[in-house]
Amino acid sequence: MLNLLEDPLSISPLNIGLRPFDKGFIEQLLLQQAGELEGQQREDMTAVFEKLGYVAAERRTIGSRSWWQRNDGVIKLGVMRSQDAVPSLVKAVSDSSEIVRLSAVRALGQMKYKEGLKTVLGV
Repeated sequence: MLNLLEDPLSISPLNIGLRPFDKGFIEQLLLQQAGELEGQQREDMTAVFEKLGYVAAERRTIGSRSWWQRNDGVIKLGVMRSQDAVPSLVKAVSDSSEIVRLSAVRALGQMKYKEGLKTVLGV
């Protein structure tokens, strides 16, 4: 999997013809690997999440009626660290579920996104 990071924008074949279970399995593998990466490899992994559509999918999950699905999406977006997810995470800070709100604050902290944290703190 980590060999994909050499050229993260050429990973489209990995996404073709996958069943939902397979796509979820690949997402879990990538999420596990992302937690162990730093620097340029970490940034490349974020590009992989974006290119394969995982960031967009988790942003949609935040709109779920179920708090646990929203929470799952927020946690995954924090690990993915895509700047595209910041507006969704800032919005999740106002979620009706306290668990989702706390996860959103944590995700913004993981991303080290200062402006999002300032919004959350009202500074």
